Amino acid sequence: MGFATVYCDGCGAQILGVEFEKGHAVTRQGKNYCAECVPNLPPMAPGEEERKGSTRVKRIGETRNTDIIRNLQSMGGHGNTTRMTHGSHAAPAAPAGMSGPAKVGALAGSLVVLAGIAFILTRGGETKPDTSKAREAYDRVVAMQETATARDLLDAARRAQREAAGSAFEAKLREIANEAQARLEKEEKVAKLEREMTNLLEEARLADDPSAAVPLLRSLATRVQADAPALLEKINAGIDSILQRSVLKILGAIDFDLAKTTHGLKRVNEQLDEADRRAREAGAAAKGLQESVAAKRRQAAETFAKAADEQFGELEKRVQGLMDLLNYDQAANAVTGFLNDYRGTAVESKVTALQEKVAKAKKEFDAAWISVNADSDWKRSLGNGKVEFAGGVITLSCEGAEVDRDYTRRIVLAQSDETWKEVEMEFEVYLEKNGGAVVLCQGDPDPIPAGLRVRTGNDGLDANRWWKCYVRVMGGQVSMGLSGQTPQSRPVRVGVGGVAFAVYPGGKLQLRNIRVRKLR
Repeated sequence: MGFATVYCDGCGAQILGVEFEKGHAVTRQGKNYCAECVPNLPPMAPGEEERKGSTRVKRIGETRNTDIIRNLQSMGGHGNTTRMTHGSHAAPAAPAGMSGPAKVGALAGSLVVLAGIAFILTRGGETKPDTSKAREAYDRVVAMQETATARDLLDAARRAQREAAGSAFEAKLREIANEAQARLEKEEKVAKLEREMTNLLEEARLADDPSAAVPLLRSLATRVQADAPALLEKINAGIDSILQRSVLKILGAIDFDLAKTTHGLKRVNEQLDEADRRAREAGAAAKGLQESVAAKRRQAAETFAKAADEQFGELEKRVQGLMDLLNYDQAANAVTGFLNDYRGTAVESKVTALQEKVAKAKKEFDAAWISVNADSDWKRSLGNGKVEFAGGVITLSCEGAEVDRDYTRRIVLAQSDETWKEVEMEFEVYLEKNGGAVVLCQGDPDPIPAGLRVRTGNDGLDANRWWKCYVRVMGGQVSMGLSGQTPQSRPVRVGVGGVAFAVYPGGKLQLRNIRVRKLR
């Protein structure tokens, strides 16, 4: 049997049995330590045993090397073994006086003993493998761990692995290389994330709308939390900076002249709302930015209020002008339109008061209408003309063909006189032939009528259908409008008044739903 071979529990180096035999290696508490590790062991506790010596297993009948040598000496009478030369082995001489078989047996036994001695001497001459280079390579790599980059550490660990191949240090260096590889991969991932962050921030700096990069940066922030938390602070700071610049850009681009109208104010407020939304997300700068937005909102409101007061002043002038012309419907429409635009503003109460004023005047004006469809409402000046009143319809006709330059074949409103210089009238007319005329200024010896006649070519009205007609005399102008046609206006003589209907010679017409009112 040979000596058992074990490995150091301290450094993993191989320990030969001869090292235990010579006391260079020890076993303490069931663990083996090589000659290099023994000096580093702590002092033994009281009562603790340290075993030195051979680790081989001794079987029954085994003898130590010295016993074998003594036996050989007793057999040959000499204490020396036969020297062995290269290429041949000399057999030991047989003792004198021995028989042939005994000599043969002794010779065989001597050969066995010599072989055992040779093995023992060979093993006894073995030395511990040299691990100094492996340890040196290992120590060199360990010294780099704190300061070297992952790439440098990985390269050094791989080179050292090759130098320590076959030793216990190879596995340790492999572990260091694996850790360096993992660290390098993480660093490369972080570097990639950092490049992405840098590119996004640069794009935002150059963009017209830097806020477009914010969603991308927020997505990046989510990804770096696990792999590169150190970048999170930079990303959040970048987002805050972008939002801050974005808010200031919005505020700087607002045209506050737009706030002079309701639609313009709405647009300005939408811009301010967006600026406020971004300001709230701008981190440490949020409060200051929100105060800036609030100040701009007050500026917009003040601009609008001032413009609204000016616009209301213009509205008052326009409405009063329409009321002076008795155009209460137009005045009411103007006020309603303005109120719709400025409802909910500081000027609303003023507009409402003006609206009530117009409504009251219009109500009084509408009350001035009088219906004149009865026989008693009209005076006759017919000549050879005829008039009939039946069922609210007045029929005027003239069979004569002579010219009536003074429009003497007419009916005159009984209530009207020369004081009716400005009047308004609505009625429906049905022309059968040759038409008729609305005679105004009937007190003038040479009246100027507004005529209605049956269509001839492109002129006049279509016969045999009812037309709704509107006539107003005011401010030296007579204006006549028919349903479906554009109103016509022309000058009228000033200083005379009255209302009358006349019929052309050979003509016939019907009138109904007549109402009139004196304007002034």
